[in-house]
Amino acid sequence: MRKVVYILIGVVIVFCPISLLVQIVVCKPVHAFWRLELRADPNVHCGNGAVASYIVGGVRTVLDLIIFSLPVKHIWDIKNFSRRKKIMIISTFWFGLIACVGSILKLILYAKFAHADIMRLLSYTNDFFQTGAINVGGAKPKLYCNDYWMVKQNSETDQARDSSRNLKFREDDSKLLIKDDRRFTGLYNADGTRNSVVPFWIPDRKDYLLTELTSRTDSLCEKLDGFTVPHYGEGIVTICPHAFVVLNPNFPQAASIRRYAPIEEYLPRSGTLLHETLHLILGPKNTVGEVWAIFDFLDMARADSAKAFGNPENTVSFSLGATLSKLARTGDSLPPEYLEYSVGGG
Repeated sequence: MRKVVYILIGVVIVFCPISLLVQIVVCKPVHAFWRLELRADPNVHCGNGAVASYIVGGVRTVLDLIIFSLPVKHIWDIKNFSRRKKIMIISTFWFGLIACVGSILKLILYAKFAHADIMRLLSYTNDFFQTGAINVGGAKPKLYCNDYWMVKQNSETDQARDSSRNLKFREDDSKLLIKDDRRFTGLYNADGTRNSVVPFWIPDRKDYLLTELTSRTDSLCEKLDGFTVPHYGEGIVTICPHAFVVLNPNFPQAASIRRYAPIEEYLPRSGTLLHETLHLILGPKNTVGEVWAIFDFLDMARADSAKAFGNPENTVSFSLGATLSKLARTGDSLPPEYLEYSVGGG
């Protein structure tokens, strides 16, 4: 038994500094491990810290359980102690399980938030912009700079179409209106009343899109900067014309960054593209309850970090804040084309 204890002591002494070192060297340069804002720099490279955390956390949990269980048998074998005293002594050791429980909860939380790790999310986004590597439903997503690819329909007067673009008719050869087509149950509430969902015909897909309009016009781009449709086996990102002119035409130089200024003052126009791309990566299930206003998504970050990771505007603001923080601290300037749209010849 004494040998087992000595071996365990040696394992703990060797494992603890090595495990800490493994987690720290995940990033190059090393100090990016604890200074997250540096990871916004494309020259900073960080490996998969979640894998290292899983391994280290798992080993630590096993060691905690072994350390706890070692004295239990010997205490129970003491003949001079009554059963009550043995139970009391062993119960005292149960307090050591707090560390075990903490380690297990940490692993559970890693599993719960693994999909929402912000640095991994930014890495996926970078891969998409560099190589188009992210596929949605097995097909690469499409990007439109207007919403002309979808045509608003009037469910009360417009005739329904089938998957071959042909107009549909009833058995008596009368027109089958969209409102009477059984496919469009999404147009009505459970009690049969009409809701605010509006059908759009998509000629390229030979299909309909049901969505809620934010305005009474025929165009979603009338009031929106952009929107994402993760349908039809491929994501469709639309950046509306409004998004190309409404925000800052130039990203600020370091000298112009004002302390405590609202982050919206420095939001580049390309923030809309990043926002919509995050919708593709996260998927519709992970962006339920989305918020856009700065006070709303800050409240979300304080109240529920997992939900905040699934809110695209939180990630957009985090990325921008990390970049601004670095510029303000180092005094460096950032060329506008670093985060802005540019016109290419291709």
